[in-house]
Amino acid sequence: MTHHGDPISWRPQVARPAHRAREIVDPIIEPLWDGNHVLVHFQAGRVRLVDAGGKDVGRDFPLIVTAVREAISADDAVIDGWLSDQPTRTGVGVVPVAVETPRGMGLIRPQRPGPAPELPHDRENLVAFVAVDLLRLDGEELLDVPLLERKRLLEQVVAAGDLVRVTPFVRPPLEGWLNSWKAAGFAGAILKAANSRYVPGRETDEWYVALPRR
Repeated sequence: MTHHGDPISWRPQVARPAHRAREIVDPIIEPLWDGNHVLVHFQAGRVRLVDAGGKDVGRDFPLIVTAVREAISADDAVIDGWLSDQPTRTGVGVVPVAVETPRGMGLIRPQRPGPAPELPHDRENLVAFVAVDLLRLDGEELLDVPLLERKRLLEQVVAAGDLVRVTPFVRPPLEGWLNSWKAAGFAGAILKAANSRYVPGRETDEWYVALPRR
């Protein structure tokens, strides 16, 4: 297993842009979140929100820091996610998902699409943290663990609430979900290989951005 250095030096892995997309083996599909891509570093009750440039932006989001601290059930963890106002919008901006969640040894159980909990804005630009991946848990790197297994663990570690969410994901076909998510205000989707690994700070051939046809 490759060691990737001090976790605080990690940066988010990124997907290939749509114009350089390649075929993905056994894909899952997530909404393309808009906002600030961060890695949450949680240890002994301390929370740091480190953005793609290496800056801890936690001071700018004290409500998120508190909510994340209360949501994580672990001694330490590193979680990939987004600071976004999309989960807290009412009306058009509400994400129309609660679709598939991992259960068991990397297996997933399909569920009916349904609305996520809504939190009306009580002030401008209210954001939530949307967890998408789990990179480290209780002292162990998970970067070489298959994506679906990381997601199974993520569901166990993070208790979702108004200001902390766990991204939903679906299976193909892609087109119908792209259209639904576009209507809800999302720019597109990300396809990820179910067996994909995570290399911090790199662009991966196993993920790509998909955009709806104009």
